[in-house]
Amino acid sequence: MVDHDERRSRCLTDADVGAIAEALRLHHAEGLSEHEHTEHHRCFQRWLDAQEKKQARWEAMKTQVGGWGIVILLGWIGVAVWEAFKTAVHLKGGSPGGM
Repeated sequence: MVDHDERRSRCLTDADVGAIAEALRLHHAEGLSEHEHTEHHRCFQRWLDAQEKKQARWEAMKTQVGGWGIVILLGWIGVAVWEAFKTAVHLKGGSPGGM
């Protein structure tokens, strides 16, 4: 059985798991052929794989956005230091109050 944290990492909610379990329970009550059973497993595995790809893509986007945020922050710090330096040594172009 899959624990709660593993389900969450695959983007499954408790409602999703409950709905899947109920559908399988009802279907098994009617009986499944071996072929249907195998096909259900394949279909569910494809769905899980798609969910894992979505999760991996989301994690990659969060990492990339965080990286660009750091680059932008360092850029702004560099601009502020440069402006302060120009103002301190009275270079042409330095604004009187820094930035």
